[in-house]
Amino acid sequence: MLQKDLLLPWRTILDNALLGIELYRKITPEDRDRAIDMLARYGLSSVENAYPSSLSGGMKQRVALTRTLLCDPTVILLDEPFSALDYETRLMLEDDVMNLTKSGRPV
Repeated sequence: MLQKDLLLPWRTILDNALLGIELYRKITPEDRDRAIDMLARYGLSSVENAYPSSLSGGMKQRVALTRTLLCDPTVILLDEPFSALDYETRLMLEDDVMNLTKSGRPV
């Protein structure tokens, strides 16, 4: 995951979150449900049908992290992924990444 979110401006937030999966295979209803749940967890449920231009920098970073995690990667390289986030959101996302590490998934 890069410092810059690289969201596509013509796709909705939900579609941007699903882009990683879409590049590898057809998106299933389960993928869509999982993306909606993850966006809600990161406080983005109210903007899932919005476009990136209407989001703050921190919100865009959360969408980019959601896109990364939805692909179930075996390794995640993070280049200052929380730099644009407020303190509370940063703590929550750091905890999520730490929990992934503790669960045995390489990060």
